[in-house]
Amino acid sequence: MVTAKDELDRLTGTCIPLNEFLNINNLKQCNLIMNSNLHLLDLVLTSSDLTCNVQRCDNALVPEDKHHPSLDIDVNISVANHEVKFGKYGDTNDKMKYNFRKGNYVQLYDAIATKDWSQIRSVKDVNEACDLFHQELDALLDYSVPKSTVKLSTYPV
Repeated sequence: MVTAKDELDRLTGTCIPLNEFLNINNLKQCNLIMNSNLHLLDLVLTSSDLTCNVQRCDNALVPEDKHHPSLDIDVNISVANHEVKFGKYGDTNDKMKYNFRKGNYVQLYDAIATKDWSQIRSVKDVNEACDLFHQELDALLDYSVPKSTVKLSTYPV
């Protein structure tokens, strides 16, 4: 019986450029879920300091491809307080951005949990399903997170 560890060892040994890329960029591969052919085709890469958990998804939004099993990916991210800058120096256009500091996250989580996602499940094309999913998610964000005008600075940083 081939295990996920055996497959990962095989990939590491035969894919030297991939292994070098992971090492140079301080990345780790988190997916150990193999497909129906006992191959590991879908890589889930994170920086080495992040905690990532990958599991088989039992409730996929679209029909599953036997070569690419549906995955549930949980990543724990800790973000220190830092300033986020929008745009480039000299860009003076005002832009509307989500003001995540004023978001109603209980409302957002509830809206996501109670949303009827069946229309996405009925779409056969994965690209169409993804586009529809993003449209629905944007609508839920618009409902729960206000937008503010961000005035871009003309002064150098």
